[in-house]
Amino acid sequence: MLFLQALSDAQERRSEVMSIVASSEDPAEAARRLATLLGLTDATVAQVILDMQLRRWTRRERLRIIADRDEARAALDHS
Repeated sequence: MLFLQALSDAQERRSEVMSIVASSEDPAEAARRLATLLGLTDATVAQVILDMQLRRWTRRERLRIIADRDEARAALDHS
C-alpha cells in the first residue's frame, strides 16, 4: 500500500519529481530528495519510483495505479 500511495503522490507531483531528477547530481541524491518530497522515511520506495520506466507515467498507467491504490485501501478498510 505504501508503494502505491507514494507512486500516486509522485505522479500527481510529476513536475516536481522530474525537476528533482533533472537537477540531482546522481541517482542516490535524486532518491533522497524524492523521499523528502514524498514524505517517505525510507529512500527505498523513492528508489523504486526513480527506477520506473517513463511509460508508467502515461495517463492510462496513472489511472490504473490510482485504481490499484484505491482497491488496496478498500481491502484494508474491510479487513
